[in-house]
Amino acid sequence: MKETLIKLITATILAFIVILMYTYWDTLVPKSMPTTPAAPSHRSTNPPSEHSNIEERPVVSPESASTIAIDNEIQDVVDKTFVYVNSQPYNSRIHNDLMARLQRLYAIKLNKTQNSRIEVSMKLIETKRKAYQATIDKKKEMQIKNKDEGVKTDDNGIKENDEPRDNKDRTLATHIVDEKETFFSISNMYGMTLKRLKKLNPDYKEKNPVIKKGDKLIVEIKN
Repeated sequence: MKETLIKLITATILAFIVILMYTYWDTLVPKSMPTTPAAPSHRSTNPPSEHSNIEERPVVSPESASTIAIDNEIQDVVDKTFVYVNSQPYNSRIHNDLMARLQRLYAIKLNKTQNSRIEVSMKLIETKRKAYQATIDKKKEMQIKNKDEGVKTDDNGIKENDEPRDNKDRTLATHIVDEKETFFSISNMYGMTLKRLKKLNPDYKEKNPVIKKGDKLIVEIKN
């Protein structure tokens, strides 16, 4: 009886030890060292989420960038040509610079519209040069003629105190200066000499009078 009781107690203790070991095995036995995860790739293949602060920039091909640059260059030189032809006196340096830029662009294989814009600009510049040259030739011709006749003239070959012969056919009027207008462009507009326009407006005595939009000038118009 006593041996049976001892065996029963021993079996109970062993069973209790087994249960304890089964229950607390993870605590008693140390876990294996975790493996180091692979370093994340610097270049993610996943698209950015809607909350991402990274701004996606459109990819511009070299061909597209070159086309945009040429278009901008054409627009710039065309704009400068328009201003020069319409509101500035002839200037050989400006003429040569603009023509060189236009010829360089024209040498590139461009489309029909671009070539047309360049051609028109070159024709406008050349027309301005020819008109200026014709004026110079006319002045030289007048200077030679007046010199042969012993007539005193100013630097432009115009007789001193000479007034337009058709003054009787002209009427004085007021011209309100617009943007980019000059004494030279206004005198051409009304078919007047620069000297005559200055004489009608004695407040502007400078060699190259400065006028601005809104100024009022006396001009002559044909009846």
